[in-house]
Amino acid sequence: MKRKFAVLMSILLMSSSITGCTTQQKAYFDETEKMARWESSETEIAGKMVMKVPVTPELKEGEYQTQELKFETVNVDINAEGYTLNESDGSATKAYVKMDLISDKKELNIKDIKIYVDNENVYISKNYLDAVMGASGQPLPDSIKNMPQEYIIMSTALDTSVMTEEEASASEQYQAMSEYIESMTLPEKRGEILGKASKIMDIVGFSVPVNKAGRTYTISLNSDQIIDMSVKSIDKTVLNIEEILKIMDLSPEFKVSKEEIAELRKQYNETGKDQIFQAMAVAKETIKGSEMTTKESFTDSTYKSDIGMKLIMRDMMDLNLSMTQTAKKVEKRELAMPDLKNAVSMDKYMDAFMPAEMPQTQPVAAVSSAK
Repeated sequence: MKRKFAVLMSILLMSSSITGCTTQQKAYFDETEKMARWESSETEIAGKMVMKVPVTPELKEGEYQTQELKFETVNVDINAEGYTLNESDGSATKAYVKMDLISDKKELNIKDIKIYVDNENVYISKNYLDAVMGASGQPLPDSIKNMPQEYIIMSTALDTSVMTEEEASASEQYQAMSEYIESMTLPEKRGEILGKASKIMDIVGFSVPVNKAGRTYTISLNSDQIIDMSVKSIDKTVLNIEEILKIMDLSPEFKVSKEEIAELRKQYNETGKDQIFQAMAVAKETIKGSEMTTKESFTDSTYKSDIGMKLIMRDMMDLNLSMTQTAKKVEKRELAMPDLKNAVSMDKYMDAFMPAEMPQTQPVAAVSSAK
């Protein structure tokens, strides 16, 4: 039962961000929908991230840390370029990204990261995983260093054959949720979806404010606004769950009985509400001062976004991120995925990284091995 409601809450949250219910949000969705129909496009990303993280002091045996936390600053420049190819009927998408991370910390200085995506698999260049695993402080074993494949392959499909009944059920619900969200972008269903979203968002009171000037859209939120909207939305969702479910008219996987609704509401009123409000109050103070701004501009053949984010996690981390992304329509060109002979599954890679805990096996380059 809890899983069903967790999935439902995910759908509600995504519904609010994907469809929107104000005039400005609908106009913004129109623009993103047009951009998604571009047959082929090129993208460039340039960003800068500055993090302040606590320094772990070196303590002798039996010694305890008594001094105030000290922080170090880590700088990372992000540069990426990519290409996306969409089939005209929307049935398939291929994408490629090449990215460089340039940092004053050796562990985060990773260049020539390559990522390929198609409808079945994600290919990530092995040098990125090598750098991430090496950052743990454990030296890379020879089995990793001598691995000839250039890519790690991960399947986007879920293999239910090795799942328990409970896991398979969760997988089916997740798949149903994905299909429901995907259906929201279908032109023939857009009017219906927008109508439902408008009613639901009015009920739960969760609506991200979007400002529109011509074809430029801006969003500005701080941590207090995000926490307050979330708390109110959860409360109103539980209070009005029957009405929301009726509007959503979901598939059988999500059918919720009256008994389940009554039990959820009982648990929420007895302990859940207090626990959520207490947790949110703590979160509000922990991330106080955090904020995010976005500015996105569209034309018929170009797109530009500027993102600014400040994330404060008290006594843990301060992060400042600024990023600019540009995209443009280009002439269609084919995009080939890496040869399977040049890829190894994530499972095989991890087996090779931890031979002491798991028997080491030779990489097998086949899609079936990645699933």
